[in-house]
Amino acid sequence: MKKFTKFLVSGLLIVGGLYGISQHTNNETQVAEAATPTTLYLDPNSNWEADSARFAAYFFEGESNTWVSMTDSDCDTIYEVTVPSGFTSVIFCRMDPSTSTNNWNNKWNQTGDLTIPTDGTNQFKIDSGEWEKGSWSTYDQFANIRAEVSTYEDEGTTISALHFSAALKQEGSNVPALKDENLYHFGFQFDFLEKKEKDVSGYLYLKPNSNWEADSARFAAYFFGNDEKWVSMSDSDGDGLYEVAKPSGFTSVIFCRMDPSTST
Repeated sequence: MKKFTKFLVSGLLIVGGLYGISQHTNNETQVAEAATPTTLYLDPNSNWEADSARFAAYFFEGESNTWVSMTDSDCDTIYEVTVPSGFTSVIFCRMDPSTSTNNWNNKWNQTGDLTIPTDGTNQFKIDSGEWEKGSWSTYDQFANIRAEVSTYEDEGTTISALHFSAALKQEGSNVPALKDENLYHFGFQFDFLEKKEKDVSGYLYLKPNSNWEADSARFAAYFFGNDEKWVSMSDSDGDGLYEVAKPSGFTSVIFCRMDPSTST
């Protein structure tokens, strides 16, 4: 008797507070000032995402400057970059994807000169339909939470699955993306399965030995009694057991090792 069982629990949870930490001293409350963020995020609009563009950040301070490529490490369509030490200004740039070299010749579009905020905001979103204008906000690590319920069949067993996925990121942390055939999962995933198993009383199973499995042989069942009928056998879940549904009205069977070059 076959049972289909699937249970997947994989998780990665990142929690942290970054700004506005309250300190209590001698019955007085002091609110710590928000520091310059160590990571900046870019939320490009459809204009910036067109033509497979990549993105980079140009940091500058006085006569000093440096380019840093931006990445989307967790596939949430928000691009991140670590702020190099000593810089207080940045320009986000839409770059030519045909080269990884960062310079002004390879720049397609850019924001204006931006002061890196110290008010707790750290994500710059390009306004819809714009090429340069945008605004600062705070990166939301829970912005991409979603859930999906799916039902599917496996050998007559009905499986109901709840897929839960979320993008979680804290400054300085990278969350790898997980992928299966149905969903993209960011950070963690829980599948809760409710199964209704088929009635296996109407099936016969064959466990062949190595002799029967040699030469890629296939298998069939010959049913007979008041009538006769051939039925091919299959191993639908790859567990080495070959199954066949019993036709009604037959009382006897012969299992046969068959020529794999034909399905007849």
